[in-house]
Amino acid sequence: MKVKSLLYTLLVIFFILTNNSFAKILPPGTGTQADVPSNLLILLDKSGSMGWRMQSAASLDYPQQTVVDSSGDIYIMQYYTRGVRKTFYADGKPDTSWGNSGITGTSGTCKMYYPYGADVYNGVMYIPSLFNHYIVKIRQSDGKCLGKISLASNAYPRAVEIVNGRLYITTNKGLYSSDISSGSSKYCNVGSEFKYAYALTSSDGYLYSAYNKRLYGGKISNHCPTNVKNQQKGNIGWGSYGMDSDPNNPGVLYVMSYSNGRMIKYTVTWSGSTMSATRNWKKGKNKYGSVSTASNTYFYYPMGITFDDNNNRLIVSDYINKAVQI
Repeated sequence: MKVKSLLYTLLVIFFILTNNSFAKILPPGTGTQADVPSNLLILLDKSGSMGWRMQSAASLDYPQQTVVDSSGDIYIMQYYTRGVRKTFYADGKPDTSWGNSGITGTSGTCKMYYPYGADVYNGVMYIPSLFNHYIVKIRQSDGKCLGKISLASNAYPRAVEIVNGRLYITTNKGLYSSDISSGSSKYCNVGSEFKYAYALTSSDGYLYSAYNKRLYGGKISNHCPTNVKNQQKGNIGWGSYGMDSDPNNPGVLYVMSYSNGRMIKYTVTWSGSTMSATRNWKKGKNKYGSVSTASNTYFYYPMGITFDDNNNRLIVSDYINKAVQI
């Protein structure tokens, strides 16, 4: 009887400890809990250090790019024809009341076919659909399709950036430049850096791309980048599918290296027509299925990056890991 009593007591203690471990909340800034599952979200501040974790968005399908709203909720562009998924920032769960059970853009007028980029203007998401040769417009508040913008025949839209109400899209036909309000548009005569780049952003009147291991920049004049300069930056590697700028700090750019699995911060300055780029830091390495910690950040072929200026955070589309790191 003493043995049975002892076993019963041990089982009760084990049950209590187990339940306590599941109920434990990871406090901000710790990042030390070893048993956190790999499909999670990670908060990174502008220094690239880890802040805090939360539950992952359910059933992500190879995220390529993200945008956010003023509440911090996240809209995730998924590869192929998987459409856009909205998730709540608070718990990482899908907003099933948005779009069609939390997803839109999988059929109809706004059907997407490899959405490599996205940007938001006046509550509307503008998303290039690479193999459909058009830009879809989706209302952020409810996921409703608002139509599409057709491009030149056989134009393949890649990256998108909106500057002062003007839409810039990299395509093989040139850099598409369009006034969102009037619809007037043109194709800028540019080099490969603004035709084939999948990474595009702007800062302080300049348009930037990351292409072929280099950073490119040009002052926007007559709605096109002019006097384009570049600097070779080997840390970018042979592929970049995402970059964004800090709207509060001119010239501060964040670039994702797809091949190297890194997030890189640059500060770009101009002296007349001369561009200078300084690498401030680099974070991360390619490692499949690994959990990031406070001291080590892991991606596996990451793609897009978004600067959420409402909440002062960076959001990374961790493509092969089917996760979003924040």
